[in-house]
Amino acid sequence: MNQMLVDAFKAASGVDPAALQTTVVTLVIAAALLLASWLAGLLIQAYSDDSVSTAEVVRVLILLLIVVLSLITFLLHGR
Repeated sequence: MNQMLVDAFKAASGVDPAALQTTVVTLVIAAALLLASWLAGLLIQAYSDDSVSTAEVVRVLILLLIVVLSLITFLLHGR
């Protein structure tokens, strides 16, 4: 965004675009971490009830970690 667009956005919305971007990225990362921790909790609960095997728990947790880290990397790389 060039300076003229930044000034126009700031004048129309009253918010700096960089601050808005930081806020949105932070909220998306927080939501992703909250969802991932909820899913991990469900998985651990299923493991304690002997509904899933250790290999399945490890595989799903690794996949969950890869997805969350990929999302965070994608969001922060664009900044």
